[in-house]
Amino acid sequence: MDKEVGMKLKEARIERGLTLQQVADEVGCSPSYIHRIESNDRKSFNYKIYQKLLHVLEIDDTGSNHSEEAISELEELLLSSKETKLKLQFALDAANQSISKIVEDLNKIEKGIESRLLEIIR
Repeated sequence: MDKEVGMKLKEARIERGLTLQQVADEVGCSPSYIHRIESNDRKSFNYKIYQKLLHVLEIDDTGSNHSEEAISELEELLLSSKETKLKLQFALDAANQSISKIVEDLNKIEKGIESRLLEIIR
């Protein structure tokens, strides 16, 4: 997160005479979370919380590309997640087919052993 964002949020909160608790109550998170954002102790934070902060603090988001960056990062993560899910599903399908084939082969071997044992016993 841009260090200026945290400072701007803190300045806006103080200018409006709001406490950390008041902002946190409006946004729906803890005061310590707001403090960490303002202090730049967080490298990034939830986009919805960011949007709520902007609304509560009456800040115009123009000029800040944080939201665009966040959306871009989320889109990339989502695409990566979908690709990974597809790869895992493919691997799982292949494993299930292999297991089915192994079970089938074991059943044939078992029947063969049973037949051979019956021949020996007779």
